[in-house]
Amino acid sequence: MKQISTILVLFFAFSVLAYYSIDPIIQDKPEIGDILIISKIKNDNYKFIKFPKPNILHKRGAIADYSKIYGAEVVITEVKENKFGRLDVKLVRTDEKKFFNKIKSVSANYFKAIDFGELLQKQKS
Repeated sequence: MKQISTILVLFFAFSVLAYYSIDPIIQDKPEIGDILIISKIKNDNYKFIKFPKPNILHKRGAIADYSKIYGAEVVITEVKENKFGRLDVKLVRTDEKKFFNKIKSVSANYFKAIDFGELLQKQKS
């Protein structure tokens, strides 16, 4: 009985060590000039790219047509880190067009937008 309990304790200790020794995937921090791609998501419900709400766009005279945004390449022009460690980036289109023909730039929570597939990193060649 004593041998079984020592084996179980050792197994538990090794499994805990193995669990905590695995490093999480570390993403690179964004730099000014990095190029990203806006991807299409379900129901045009972008949570981490801060596009204006459709009623605000209509007040400004723009049409909330997300189909012109899908696949658009954007460049990071500003990186801000708040006191909680969240990285917000300012995005501008590389073709110098405006989002919805009215908005020059938008901001985004970088890591969450990447994790949830709203932004894709462009492959470096």
